[in-house]
Amino acid sequence: MSKKFLTAREVAERWAVGHHTVLEWIRRGRLPATRLVGTYRIRPEDVEAMEAAGDCARVAPKGESA
Repeated sequence: MSKKFLTAREVAERWAVGHHTVLEWIRRGRLPATRLVGTYRIRPEDVEAMEAAGDCARVAPKGESA
C-alpha cells in the first residue's frame, strides 16, 4: 500500500504561497516533513492539521471556494 505524500510545491500551490515559504516552515519545524531523495515530502494529514489550526495562508485554488 503506497501513501500519497505532497511536495513543498504542491503545498505552496494549495496555500497560495511561495514554495520557499513552505521550505522555511519545514526548516523551522512549523510543518513536519520527511526528506526523501533530496526533496521534502509532507503528509496530507500534517497539511490538514496546519489548516485546521489556522496556521497557514490557505487560499482556495482557482475555481474553488475557501
